[in-house]
Amino acid sequence: MIEHYGNVLNEDNVDTAIHQALIGQARVPRPLYPMDGTQWVLELLDRAEGTPLHAVICTVLQQATRDADPDTLSTLADVLAARPEVAPDHQVYAAFARTATSDPAAAVTLAASVARQIVDGETSYSTVLRHHAANPELRKALASAYVIADHDWFVEQATAWLSPDVMATLNLLSAACAPLSLGELDSLANALGQRPFDADTAELIAAYFAEIREQPSFAERGLAIRWA
Repeated sequence: MIEHYGNVLNEDNVDTAIHQALIGQARVPRPLYPMDGTQWVLELLDRAEGTPLHAVICTVLQQATRDADPDTLSTLADVLAARPEVAPDHQVYAAFARTATSDPAAAVTLAASVARQIVDGETSYSTVLRHHAANPELRKALASAYVIADHDWFVEQATAWLSPDVMATLNLLSAACAPLSLGELDSLANALGQRPFDADTAELIAAYFAEIREQPSFAERGLAIRWA
């Protein structure tokens, strides 16, 4: 049993309180109303850490992930993005798949969360994620996962994805390259340099890699290549 914003929560009532927070009606004192549901849930997780109620809260959030209620998806996606350990990766994958058409904004949030977990080695990659690349926003959110965990496929698809459209190409490359090491950056640049791009696109790609290669963050990550 814990107290959270004036609510005494236990195993019998915490599920209802969490649901209300996920639909934007977090239980808080009147001067604080309305409170962002994501903040309410994340603070509840922190407050319950080390108590038996923490496991109950995680179970409730896992059930919400499985249900993927349209009324809760947006807030739930933000919670899972901040605390990916709350739900098993297969549940996050499933929720992401359901949100892809029902709630595009939530889907992008979940996609970015899934990609970050894959890049950090916390979640296994599934080729099911390839299906979402048809959506440009989801493609960008998942780009880093594609380039690290499905590298050959990413390089092959890049011929269709990268074009003389400067903003679209630079945005996708930036998302794909953000977590790379210098070794990975050079390897990707070399692989893309061998693809049959038109002259304008090839020049744009080459200029991008030449410029960002000087950023110290890549060198700081070393020369290891995760797809080698």
